[in-house]
Amino acid sequence: MRPLRPARHSAGRPAVALSAVALSLGAGLLAAPPAAAASTARPVVTAPRTGPTPGSALTGTYKDCFTTATSPGWIGANTGVTLTVATDSPAHRRLATAFRLRDEDSHKTEWHQTGWSGAHGDATVRVGPLTDGHQYRWSAVTTDTALASGTSTPCSFRVDRTPPTSQITSTDFPAAGSVGVTPKKHAGEEGVFSLLGSDPAPAGGRASGVACARWTTNVTEAEDTGWRCADGATDNRIVRLTDGRADIKVTPASQGTNTLYLRTQDDAGNLSQLSVYQYYAPAKPAAPTPVFGDIDGDAKPDVLLPDGAGNLGQAGPGADPAAPRSAGAASAPGGNGWAEVQYTHRGSLGYSNVDDLIAHATGDRALYVLRNDGGVFDGQSPSVVNKPSACARPDGTELACGDVGLGADWSGVTQVVAFGSPTGDSGQTMGTGIYALPRTSLVFVENGRLWLALAGTTNQVDNPAILLSDSTQWGDYDLIAPGRAKGTDFPTLWARSRHDGTLHAFGIGGSAEAPDFSAFADPSQGLLSGTVDPAVYAHVGSDGDLTGDGIPDLWAVDAQRRLVVWKGTGTAPDPASGVLHPTVTGVVPSS
Repeated sequence: MRPLRPARHSAGRPAVALSAVALSLGAGLLAAPPAAAASTARPVVTAPRTGPTPGSALTGTYKDCFTTATSPGWIGANTGVTLTVATDSPAHRRLATAFRLRDEDSHKTEWHQTGWSGAHGDATVRVGPLTDGHQYRWSAVTTDTALASGTSTPCSFRVDRTPPTSQITSTDFPAAGSVGVTPKKHAGEEGVFSLLGSDPAPAGGRASGVACARWTTNVTEAEDTGWRCADGATDNRIVRLTDGRADIKVTPASQGTNTLYLRTQDDAGNLSQLSVYQYYAPAKPAAPTPVFGDIDGDAKPDVLLPDGAGNLGQAGPGADPAAPRSAGAASAPGGNGWAEVQYTHRGSLGYSNVDDLIAHATGDRALYVLRNDGGVFDGQSPSVVNKPSACARPDGTELACGDVGLGADWSGVTQVVAFGSPTGDSGQTMGTGIYALPRTSLVFVENGRLWLALAGTTNQVDNPAILLSDSTQWGDYDLIAPGRAKGTDFPTLWARSRHDGTLHAFGIGGSAEAPDFSAFADPSQGLLSGTVDPAVYAHVGSDGDLTGDGIPDLWAVDAQRRLVVWKGTGTAPDPASGVLHPTVTGVVPSS
């Protein structure tokens, strides 16, 4: 047994030797020699407390005393650890308290004691330095020289004095100075950053483990160290780490060098050094100029064809095989798929830089517009396009619609194509810096005659319908809208003869203020070189330049739903020489 000696004494008062008192913490008994008039009431020791309070930064759980030796709380790096109990002497005698501290890893025991103090109050000792990575268990006994208390409830805790590490990496925005790698994203685009941390274990000991991280883009906030993992409930910059990692998304607001700051915290509450991650965010490249014929927003024309199940999807050169279908079979007028439905896309009757879809089932009284929603047309209910109720010639001369074969609804319409803007297809840059395409128009055939319907209110056409040709032979031709194809900014109309497969081109003359439609009078004029046999290819169309040479092309589909492209021949745009728009003189099968 080890004698209990006072650790200190008050000034002016001699220290009292307790050599007669024997301490046996292992047995939980502190005994003293009997005294003639000793009280039979033993001192009491309660409320054991470890300071700083052990716990878990990860769970936010802290206790003065972890009574279990299995996974007790952690104490981080600090200037010292205090052990405290509440003491009381029912006999109102002065008390002295002894603390037993056992290192559970090295199996060494230390003894710490207080001096004599009053008959009740807290008894505290400071212990340490303690070994990094070790677990400790302690208890206390107090005595009044005559009797000793029982042993206090044992308390356990673990020590982690080593701070964690922290690091930031990103493949979207590599660290400044990285050799051989370039940013994948740009300023204003969201990038992924990986927050990494580890908690090294000391030799012969254990680490509490990295628990969470706090990141910021503000250097003043980065200097703040008064946070815990549990604050993540109200601060989204504090994130939990799984296997030492958490991925976050950050959007650099400005071009140039940007900075992220990071600290990690281990389960003992230790903070890492501040990690500073600098990276370069290049300017976002200018958005491509929108074009007519574009479905998915990539500024390239797209071909839409139905599949075997009647769903409408992209096809042809440059089509993305992973792109979702553009419209399901059930969204077609009549709900029976798109194979037998007239559909067309070239611009929008609204105000969009991608195409909407115009649809009409043969004999149906209604014409529909399906809005483009990210390259998909069946995410919203279709809108009905009202039929013009008045008729006129291009010069404004009024006509009686009944006299020229225009019905009150769309049931007599045999063909309809989205044509583009009859005042010119070039868009304009708005005051906001956004490039906007002009609204499209519709060209349609009814009772053999060719009509033009200009854009009206949103998703509607205007009054009057304009009669482009008195000829009733337009019903013998398939209408095709290739865009600009006669060297001007005006869109061109192509027509394929349903008898011999010859191709014909019709352009607008005059000016944007006074367009001239006289070339549309006779569908047999404007012959182009090349033919597309209607007996082999029942379905023909054009969505502009599909081959990348700047000249509009033609496509057709055979009975097996195979797509074939005919390359446009002629003159491509050459701004350096003053040629701004293509001229198509014919088509040839694409090799």
